[in-house]
Amino acid sequence: MAQTVVGRYELRALVGKGSMARVVEAFDTVLQRDVAIKFLRSDAADPEGRTRFLREVRVAASLTHPNIVRVYDAGEDGGRLFLVTELLRGPSIAAVLKRRRRLTFRQAVLVTDRVLGALGAAHDQGLVHRDVKPSNILIGDDDRTIKLTDFGLAKSQQDAGAAVTRPGQVVGTPMYLAPERSEGRDATAASDLYSLGVVLFEMLVGRPPFKGRNLLELAVAHQQAPIPPIGRPDVPEALEVVMLTALARDPAARPPSAQAMREALRSAARQGMRRALATAS
Repeated sequence: MAQTVVGRYELRALVGKGSMARVVEAFDTVLQRDVAIKFLRSDAADPEGRTRFLREVRVAASLTHPNIVRVYDAGEDGGRLFLVTELLRGPSIAAVLKRRRRLTFRQAVLVTDRVLGALGAAHDQGLVHRDVKPSNILIGDDDRTIKLTDFGLAKSQQDAGAAVTRPGQVVGTPMYLAPERSEGRDATAASDLYSLGVVLFEMLVGRPPFKGRNLLELAVAHQQAPIPPIGRPDVPEALEVVMLTALARDPAARPPSAQAMREALRSAARQGMRRALATAS
């Protein structure tokens, strides 16, 4: 007999696992559909954190957007916190980059555009994602469906400080963390845009813009190191400007909103297309 969660979800294959959670494919026996279930590690949340997790998931479940992985359910089973979402069978951008090293100009623009749509919808509802990175961007079977996941761990902009499960613990992946976040300042919409700027750089170049031998060196690099050149003649200067603006160390110097960055991205993409056509003729 298949192992079930709360008597409803039949667990199937392991999809992936990380330092904070593991994701399992499952079947919802009530609604007769495939889903993904994320189980948080038992030591990843204290009692206060468990309450906060469930509250934040309820808020995230209210998000409805074609580029956001839908949250269906959340709860606790046998002492394990779990989150149920729609299941996408395609790879993450992290997996694609591992296989291809970098994306084409058009692919990078498409992914960035769709993620900006997702972030704009979240920010409009007062939510910040706080962990935008390649492994949280999923691709559908058609290679054009792009969805941002892990919104179950998003947080209201009114309550988006550094602490998540324990006081003093900063949420986010250091490689993609905005400078102000490593300093312990609150997460904002601008912090999400910075993280997406790092992702855009990695999609175009094949590696993130900053590195360090430890977390401290990496944080200092984000705060002080110069941004390396892209080194790709097929990438229009206007797109590089969009990326560099998102990577501004001062949050006030970044795009004023996800929608503003999306409009600038699309304008840059059109310039790139026109230049490509002119070169080909």
